[in-house]
This record gives sequence, structure tokens and C-alpha cells, in this order.
Amino acid sequence: MKQLSVLIALALLVCSGCSKKTSPATSSTGTYKGVIIKNACCLIVIHSIGSNLLGQDWTDNGSTGNIRYDHAFKVANPCQFGNHVEGDTISFNVVKPQAQNCACCMMFTTTPDTAYSIEVVK
Repeated sequence: MKQLSVLIALALLVCSGCSKKTSPATSSTGTYKGVIIKNACCLIVIHSIGSNLLGQDWTDNGSTGNIRYDHAFKVANPCQFGNHVEGDTISFNVVKPQAQNCACCMMFTTTPDTAYSIEVVK
């Protein structure tokens, strides 16, 4: 009986780290394509387009009204993102999380909950 309790506790511990959102780095590979829909003060949002998609359904409740996007995500590594602006279409790969040590302002704007570290490819 004690062994069964230990096994159940162990199974619960393992599953407590489980999430419905899977990391694209482990669930699929390849290059993604997206359009930058927001880039303000280290808060970068990308709308994933094409056949290889990632992100969540998200509504931007910003100053231009409620705009709904399928497959949108926040860039988790804005310090390495580069000089891309809103409206740019980029190709990118998902990379491992990176330390962020650049200066960012304290502006607030809505962003999706889902975030990925990415590397723009040429």
C-alpha cells in the first residue's frame, strides 16, 4: 500500500509540470514565418503565418480597437530581436531561452500570454 502511495505521488509530481502548450522546439522543427504586429519598448508581438504555425488566438484591445489574431505570440527574447518594425514579414526559428540584459522602458501594452524565444533568419 505504501509503494502504491509513493507511485501515485511520483506520477502527480511528474504530471504537475505537464502543460497543454507544447514547446515548438520539441513538438516541431523548421523555420516559421510571421508578421510583426506590435513592437514597442521590448514588447514584440508576432502573428504566425503560413503552413508552420505557432501561438495562440489573441485579441489586441489596443487603441485601434479590438483586432483578433490567430496564432499570435510575444517574443521572449526582445534584446536579441534586432531592428525589425511593425509590418515586417520575417522568417524565424525557435531557440532556447536566453538571458535578457538590455534596457527596456516600463510602458504597458497588451500582449499574448504565449511567448517564444526566436532567432530571425535571413
